[in-house]
Parts: sequence; C-alpha cells; structure tokens
Amino acid sequence: MRHYSAESLPRLWWLSPWSTCREMHGMLRAFQALAEVDDRANMILKADVRYLTVENEALRRRIAELEAAVITGGAIVPDAKPEDASHE
Repeated sequence: MRHYSAESLPRLWWLSPWSTCREMHGMLRAFQALAEVDDRANMILKADVRYLTVENEALRRRIAELEAAVITGGAIVPDAKPEDASHE
C-alpha cells in the first residue's frame, strides 16, 4: 500500500485517476476502521480506570474502618472462643 500525503499525489496519477482514487478510498476506509477500534479501546480503558478508582476508594474506606476499630478496641472481642470443634 502506498502512502500519499495530502499535498501530493503519485507521479503520473492522471494516467489512471480511478485506480488512484480507489486506492486512496481503500486507505481511508482502513483508517476509519482503525479509528473505531481505537475509540472502543479508549472507552474500555476509561471504564476500567473508573472501576479501579471506585474499588480503590472502597478499600481505603474499609482499611480506615478497620484501623479505627483496632484503635478504639472494637476489633477485640474479650470472650471469644476458639472455633476449633475438635476440643469439644
């Protein structure tokens, strides 16, 4: 596939203008398809970032709650019994 800039056309393009137009149209369609794939990939990445941000904030809140419970003594249960049923 040839690469044409916007300012230039291939040498002697006027000898076969339809084939030049057909090739340029094919390149345009390929570019549009790649742009759509890029847009979808960007959309997926933005959704992933939003999800991870929400999860990160939830984890930070949970850690803060656990730290507060440890500091205030709420995480310590004084009359806790072992859950091992083999001793009974």
